[in-house]
Amino acid sequence: MYDPSLQWAVLELLDQWDALPLSDLLGMLDPTQRPRFRAEVVRDLEWEGFVTVRPVGDEDVLEITPLGKGRLAGRSSPACPSSEV
Repeated sequence: MYDPSLQWAVLELLDQWDALPLSDLLGMLDPTQRPRFRAEVVRDLEWEGFVTVRPVGDEDVLEITPLGKGRLAGRSSPACPSSEV
């Protein structure tokens, strides 16, 4: 199990950059978030359709989808995820 706020952190970074290699994304996470990061965060975001993951060379690249951008737009505040979207 992981902290659900990590999903928001990943989506917010991808919203700024559109697509990032996984290693770059991990480096951009807050130092307190990095140790709590689990591969399940990415798998869940991909399963929900918020990101796509594609292999490029020897690394996965994550890209935010329109659904992921919509999920962020529907969020009321950073501390309180919206349950309506």
